Amino acid sequence: MDFGHYNIQRIAKMITPLNETSGGNNGAIDDPNISLWNKTNLGLLKTKKPEYYNVICSVIDKMGEASAKAQSLPYAITTSAKVQFNDNNLYLYAIENKAMGIIKVGKKKLFYRNLSGDFKEIEPLCVLDFYVSESCQRKGIGKLLFETMTSLENVTAEKLAYDRPSPKLISFLRRHYGLSDYIPQSNNFVIFKQYFTNKQNSASSSPPSKKDVCNNTSSIEDDTQKSSVTSNLGQSQPTTSKFFNNTSQQPQESFTSSICSTRGAQYNPITNQYKAQDISNLNSTQKRTGKKIIAPPTSSISFF
Repeated sequence: MDFGHYNIQRIAKMITPLNETSGGNNGAIDDPNISLWNKTNLGLLKTKKPEYYNVICSVIDKMGEASAKAQSLPYAITTSAKVQFNDNNLYLYAIENKAMGIIKVGKKKLFYRNLSGDFKEIEPLCVLDFYVSESCQRKGIGKLLFETMTSLENVTAEKLAYDRPSPKLISFLRRHYGLSDYIPQSNNFVIFKQYFTNKQNSASSSPPSKKDVCNNTSSIEDDTQKSSVTSNLGQSQPTTSKFFNNTSQQPQESFTSSICSTRGAQYNPITNQYKAQDISNLNSTQKRTGKKIIAPPTSSISFF
């Protein structure tokens, strides 16, 4: 579609800095024939280059009308006014004064119905309009536009929703991206099953969150403590006595060896008496310490 002496490509080059920073991933457009238009770019163009603002608006309106006619729609779904007042991105392919194709995308909240009849709300990036002039079709322009859009929007073909796609677009997606399986929706949006399959795979392969790790650790600790308590219930516990701190201590060592080594007295557990030659030592020890030495009863402790 020709637009007289106005060079669309040159106008796009005049606002190259705008097109470099307006993409979904803030990247530059590699192809010089493709320019990006949205409410930001058009607003700045209106302020800085008002003489070219009307030209670009006219190009967008004419391409929208041609797209509606090709799809047998009662009205144009792409206009310069809609681009300016909606959060949409429009990619325009033009060489000099000839516009050849457009693709418009934007996010929408949709209700999706699965085979079970259940509804879920999603908000995908949607292809709202896609058109290449009849005289320019089958030359790779459509695929170039589509690939540029997905690159700058940082999205893949299966992660997009398509608003009332034409049979040509359905064929295009099946041929280039292997997309064909979808459930018809009452809102006329096409969402391929790979949209949900890839999403589930991504979620299942994602690393666990810190909250999950903490919960799992707490669960493991609780199980370990429970297992320890259970195993201890079946084991005999070592008995302790107020007389002996260590069960390995032997009574004969506790009494006989200590008395003999510290006081020089020898005690006979059978007669329950000290030897006569040691009585003087015991009496002197008792007088010095003021404590009475008492031998343990033989009935409670065995030394054999």
